[in-house]
Amino acid sequence: TETDMAIGPRPWLPIEEGGDKIFSYSISDASGVGVYRVDRGTARERAINWERLRDIMADTAIAKSAHNAKYEIAVSATNGVIVPAETVWLDTMIASQELRNDGRHGLERLCEELFGFTTTLGRNIDSEIHDMAVEYGGFHRVPEKEMYDYQIADGQRGWMLTEFLIPKVKAKGRAAWRNYLSEIATITPTEALQRAGVMIDKHRAMALISGCEGEILRVREQVFEMFGEWINLGSTQQLSDILFRRLRLPVLRYKPKTGAPDTTAAVVDDMAERFPHPVFDLIHRHRSYTKGKGIVTGYIRETDSHGRVHTDLQSNVALTGRQSSKRPNLQNVSKREKANVKYPIPARSCFVPDPSCDLYAFDYSGIELRLIAFASGDEGMISIIRSGGDGHDTACRIFYGGAFTREQRKSSGKNAHFALAYGAGMAQIAVTACVDVATFRPRHDEYRLRFPGIAMFSSSLIAEVNKNGGITPPFGRFLRIPRALAFKSANYMIQHIAAVILKRAEVAVHAYLSSQWSGRAWLILPVHDELVFNVHRGLTYDERVRLLHGIRERMIHIDGVSVPLEVDAEMSGTTWA
Repeated sequence: TETDMAIGPRPWLPIEEGGDKIFSYSISDASGVGVYRVDRGTARERAINWERLRDIMADTAIAKSAHNAKYEIAVSATNGVIVPAETVWLDTMIASQELRNDGRHGLERLCEELFGFTTTLGRNIDSEIHDMAVEYGGFHRVPEKEMYDYQIADGQRGWMLTEFLIPKVKAKGRAAWRNYLSEIATITPTEALQRAGVMIDKHRAMALISGCEGEILRVREQVFEMFGEWINLGSTQQLSDILFRRLRLPVLRYKPKTGAPDTTAAVVDDMAERFPHPVFDLIHRHRSYTKGKGIVTGYIRETDSHGRVHTDLQSNVALTGRQSSKRPNLQNVSKREKANVKYPIPARSCFVPDPSCDLYAFDYSGIELRLIAFASGDEGMISIIRSGGDGHDTACRIFYGGAFTREQRKSSGKNAHFALAYGAGMAQIAVTACVDVATFRPRHDEYRLRFPGIAMFSSSLIAEVNKNGGITPPFGRFLRIPRALAFKSANYMIQHIAAVILKRAEVAVHAYLSSQWSGRAWLILPVHDELVFNVHRGLTYDERVRLLHGIRERMIHIDGVSVPLEVDAEMSGTTWA
């Protein structure tokens, strides 16, 4: 389809609110490409072209292929063209992502890379059409001949990519093909939740912005009191001047491209630990409240006339296959107690349930260690998890020689356990566990003997990257990893497995809710290892118990995962905080 994209792309907004309006479409098959305008010609011609599109989309006997099928489904529905849920879809963008996780996947880029040209026209028509759309005030105003040529090229490219990429994915084997089909299945729930949107409390959001602005102003005043002049801590140059000229602190790291002192968050945190000074607290506060203000301002900017935001979820763009989102980004809405910042902003408090609903959040419990055990194949740790034991408790007993405190289990011991799994050296693990190296050495050896799979997890993946240029997780998708980043391969592996599990759970839960609880409970957002739902308050206690049990069962039983999974459920009647 071709749309005017007035403020877009916004395929989930009603057309009267600026949603994408179809003005033309193209259909390609083995015989060629057809282009059909629905905004020009006689009334009868326009009606016939609309009817043709409706008939093709409604015919489930015809498999459809698109480059970003989710958009085509969404924009069709917005324009009154219904696509049945049982439609068989192929998606060349997802196929490209499955085959190669480290590239860009636009039509133009792929055709140039795979076939040696951007279009069969011998010119860069994509840039030409974009420039004309800017000049004429919209794609629908581009001269008809030029738009016709562009649509013919689009249809040809889509058909060529389908013929080339889909067999490539199939050739990767059964596991890779199944993973591709799982990604295709994610389209339906993702499109549905994006269309439904998430309610925002604008008054609470404005109050949060005001609070951030007040804190930023107080930081500026305290910086003035400290240094006797107005200084912008958001300016890299002014911050460097304070740290390295005024305070004469040593530069810990230089930026490789510019040679300027590095003042990124990790470096500033390191400096704060090495060289205690009150300015670092001001820097942390300024950065946290500035970022928080920007995040919440984005929510308000993207809110529609009904008080909802419709984020654009991208299910397979990240290198690890994790879901990401934009306009606004809702994947950066961390739990306050989990946020790895000194001054977290309660952005989740801006999100509220629909009228007459409660919000429920189902969060995978202790999933990281479960997945490390699964991915490494460590039978000792898998056995502990299957028996209901706590792997971190076992690690802490080894690290601390038997007894350990609750605080050690919650922080230093748990962190040391993850450091070991992700490939840290023995001395670094000892420092993380807050145990001297000499004492820790035999305990480290004991852990390696008991859990060799986890102990060798990172090093084996690094060797795989160095040999093959990437890793193949259990679900069959090959992840390319630059050899310079081989040390991150264990992290990539765990993030990918977690992403697959969450997306498969999303598909299963959406199907369950649609078939048995339609209009009474629905998924509104996947975030990290969490699914968030609206649940109608009219459900009886017994109904609610049955509903929540059904969600839990579909989240913890994922085919191909050999360790038991568990979820925690939280209910909130007011906000998502």
